[in-house]
Amino acid sequence: MKVAALKCPVCEVAIWSRNRHDFRYCDCKKCFIDGGRDYTRTGWEPGLKPVMGTIDTKTDAFEADGEEDMVH
Repeated sequence: MKVAALKCPVCEVAIWSRNRHDFRYCDCKKCFIDGGRDYTRTGWEPGLKPVMGTIDTKTDAFEADGEEDMVH
């Protein structure tokens, strides 16, 4: 199954939320994602440009969705 994911530009870790209210930070705690499949809430430190995409939950393979120039 593919779910929404966020890749941190600092630590380069792709994170995804497994369930509703499953708040997850990246390793350096500069980005987060929440909501599982119910909703997607993301955040990051000002000035960062995280990469949004999807992650395959069976293989942990991250795929960027082409919106690298996101504005927060």
